[in-house]
Amino acid sequence: MEPLIQASNVNVTYQYGETKFQACKNGTIDIYEGEFIVIFGPSGSGKSTLLYAISGLETVDSGDIVVKDVNITKATPKELVDIMQNEYGFVFQSYNLISRLTCMENVILPGALAGRKSDEIAKKGEELLKRFGIWEHRNKYPSNLSGGQQQRVAISRSLINSPSILLADEPVGNLDSSNAKLVMEIMTELNREGITLLLVSHDPSYIKYAHRTAYIRDGEIVRIQANSHRKQIKPPTKDDAGRSRMELLMDSYPELVVYGFPHMEPIVKAKMVAQYLMNPLDSKQMIELERAIEQNIEGKLQGNKFVSKLSDIHGAGLTKKAAVKFAEEVAEIVAEGELAAKQGESDSLQKAERLADRLRKILREEFSFRLSPAQQKSLDIGLELRLASQIKKEELADFLARSQKKGGVGLSKSVSKDIAREVELAILVGYKEEN
Repeated sequence: MEPLIQASNVNVTYQYGETKFQACKNGTIDIYEGEFIVIFGPSGSGKSTLLYAISGLETVDSGDIVVKDVNITKATPKELVDIMQNEYGFVFQSYNLISRLTCMENVILPGALAGRKSDEIAKKGEELLKRFGIWEHRNKYPSNLSGGQQQRVAISRSLINSPSILLADEPVGNLDSSNAKLVMEIMTELNREGITLLLVSHDPSYIKYAHRTAYIRDGEIVRIQANSHRKQIKPPTKDDAGRSRMELLMDSYPELVVYGFPHMEPIVKAKMVAQYLMNPLDSKQMIELERAIEQNIEGKLQGNKFVSKLSDIHGAGLTKKAAVKFAEEVAEIVAEGELAAKQGESDSLQKAERLADRLRKILREEFSFRLSPAQQKSLDIGLELRLASQIKKEELADFLARSQKKGGVGLSKSVSKDIAREVELAILVGYKEEN
């Protein structure tokens, strides 16, 4: 299989007065048809420069960029226009819609510039606007739309000429979380339909969507990381087969590998190694485990079905005994969350008393510890204050560890930390955003 896009030793330099700045240094990457590639790095790292060089919008100092057998760094103006109009679709962070044109006019404009028939592009424009839920806004101007709606118009515009490659520069950078999620779902759907997608981002949460991620630092691609959770399109090489233990470890934590392992802070390296050694589940099993818990919390996966999902060899892969115990513990945590979140019929004191019953059980079963009546009363007071957000997690732990003479509960520091952690988990699980 030959790459759809081949970028080789691409260099781009900007000049500001007498100052020169090399924004792209020997950029080299092969991209295959149908891949979803994320170009990832912090602001100013050169990721957008690489994208614009690949697009043909940025002039390169040296290097080659071949798109479908056309070297765009040496192409004629006609060849470059042909690539831009027929192969590329562009999506920008700031939408770049023309304010004096309606949504529909913005969408069909690239088709008109490409000389397509008006009825053909009008039909395609209608299909796209309906697909992305903005048909009713077709006659509105961009200023009358929300950011999420404007970006969906921009995505529709990028697809009007049926491109094979979509180039997206921080497409969710100006959006709130709900609209960002919607746009990323659209991008994923388009990729599944066969469009090759290059997306620039500084947010590690979008790495999970990619087949591969190109990590950029100071204008250089320092690493190209395959996503072990997606079936790869790029043909395997001998280098892939001979990867080291550390490289395999890095696959489990792609969001942490911003610059490649040699450049990372020791604290991040330590985190990766500790999680790898202490967690018996691999990264795929952890994802399946988290999905099962999410469905359980939402009430979609309960009882034996939850246990079966946990013990499924294609899921979390726990033993049956471990799955049963795990399900029981999740049920207790969710119950605590419901108590912590319950409104109306229970005030904070009543909720604290219910949570205290569960915590006393933990003290008895896990720490062989029984509370005196005075300690129970102090525990209830501490829980009531935390549930009412009058003290923080650390203050609760300090209160639990404080001696009874000083008004605390008198638990050990380690037990106090465990209890405070249990309470925070209950609050987190029971938390629901206000509508």
